[in-house]
Amino acid sequence: MVDMTNTPDSPSKTAGPGLRLRPGVVIALLMLVARYLVPLVWADGAMIGVIGGVAGALAILVWWLGFSRTPWPERIGVLVLLAIGFVATTRLIDRSIATGMMGMMFPIYAIPTLSIALVAWAAASRSLSSTARMALMVAAVVLACGVWTLLRTDGITGGGMAELTWRWNKTAEEKLLAESARELYTPIIEARTMDLGNRIFAQTDAEGAWPQLYAATMPDVHGGEYYGPSGLFEMHGSPQKVSMTRRARSDEDARRLWDVSEKETGVIYDWS
Repeated sequence: MVDMTNTPDSPSKTAGPGLRLRPGVVIALLMLVARYLVPLVWADGAMIGVIGGVAGALAILVWWLGFSRTPWPERIGVLVLLAIGFVATTRLIDRSIATGMMGMMFPIYAIPTLSIALVAWAAASRSLSSTARMALMVAAVVLACGVWTLLRTDGITGGGMAELTWRWNKTAEEKLLAESARELYTPIIEARTMDLGNRIFAQTDAEGAWPQLYAATMPDVHGGEYYGPSGLFEMHGSPQKVSMTRRARSDEDARRLWDVSEKETGVIYDWS
């Protein structure tokens, strides 16, 4: 009879009942909450997420090296594989991530991801053969690192989180340039038509200020009067006294506006 228990393709004894998995799973779950859930539900929780990610990654490293009970060649080999994946990915990520946060964005975001991938791999492969375990480890590293090659960052939010987006999406600068190009090539006839319409139905921003200036400075203006453009539909022209709408003459609306203004500004006038 041939003993198959120690062949390369047989399930590893130490990867089965001997693996102390629970501490790693608990740490990974706590890190998921601190690193991703807290910043998601709390706008000022970004720093907690960063600290939780770093602390969780260190705790998983301590668990893996000191308490996982896997064979030492596997412990070291897995860490070497994670390191190789991390270093290789730094050559492929977008420049915005490579240089973000003074060059620390990728480590801050990727190391917690790799740590969680390590725990997930240990849980998923505990009953597999040594060959299958290592193949699955390679796949986990490629997945955990490869996703960062597809992303870029457009900056940092007010809460301190990276604004991650797909690498192939247009940047804000590219969108602005595209919009400027469209405006540059607007057909001449459209521009001339708009100019003609503005001359007939509208006026310049300086002319738009005439009624307010007239009402504020002219001696023949009295309180309660309303001034606007003298042209068609009161859309352009020199200032003149014009009629007011019914709501503009409403004492109830005036009183409500006054009350809201006092409340919002905190300025109270005593008319007694």
